[in-house]
Amino acid sequence: MIHMLSIRKLLVVSLLASACSQGGTTPKPNKIIMLFADGAGTEQWTLAHFADENLAVRQMPVTGLVDTRGSNHQVSGSAPTATAFATGTRSVMGAIGVGPDSIPRESVLEKAHLQGWGTGLITTTTITDATPAAFAAHVPSRTQRMDILQQMVNLPVNVLLGGGSRMIEVLEEQGLKELQTLIADRYRYVDSSTELSILSQDSTTSHILGLFSPGEMPMSLRGRSPSLAEMTTAGIDILDRNPNGFFLLVENEGSDTYS
Repeated sequence: MIHMLSIRKLLVVSLLASACSQGGTTPKPNKIIMLFADGAGTEQWTLAHFADENLAVRQMPVTGLVDTRGSNHQVSGSAPTATAFATGTRSVMGAIGVGPDSIPRESVLEKAHLQGWGTGLITTTTITDATPAAFAAHVPSRTQRMDILQQMVNLPVNVLLGGGSRMIEVLEEQGLKELQTLIADRYRYVDSSTELSILSQDSTTSHILGLFSPGEMPMSLRGRSPSLAEMTTAGIDILDRNPNGFFLLVENEGSDTYS
């Protein structure tokens, strides 16, 4: 859903070391979680406040609004918005992880990876959807899902949890054996809550790919597939084993889909 507001999403950044509220001598945080309420602008947050005045976001030491207009349009969308958050660069509608000149821009997740941090992408929509894609891929169109998956696996992102099991079938149908082999070599694959719980507690699990629905994870699957909270807990358990730290993106698609 595209909103007419130029400020399309309110981002909550949780710095686990709470450095943003401390003085300049505080050690830099090495565990960072970005929480996305997809498609949520000021209207959604206002309505949420009316429903519950004790929202967790109100307890954050620093809050604000971010202007995510694209480079050539006033009406934003998930792709340019996520690209702006991930890379600090305005982009064109539909483009992922590139600037208006189509040149790839380094994302915060990629920078974390280069520093030896663990990395993770968790969402309640397809794992290759625009928001998670912008943090680990660079393509001219968000529709290039297999290219996005390839780049995520190439990096590789340690934790990939969300929807998109249909892509596993597409790999077979299109004969993409190299990508199939790469996924099998690098990841432990799960498609159920039980498997996710077991592998997240296994100290040998460093890379996990969990796809729990063919596409977006609908509310009707809750109970049969892990909740966003369960996926996030599992992701943190795995990433927290990296002594250097980690960067984790967590997206709730429902705030967009049901708006």
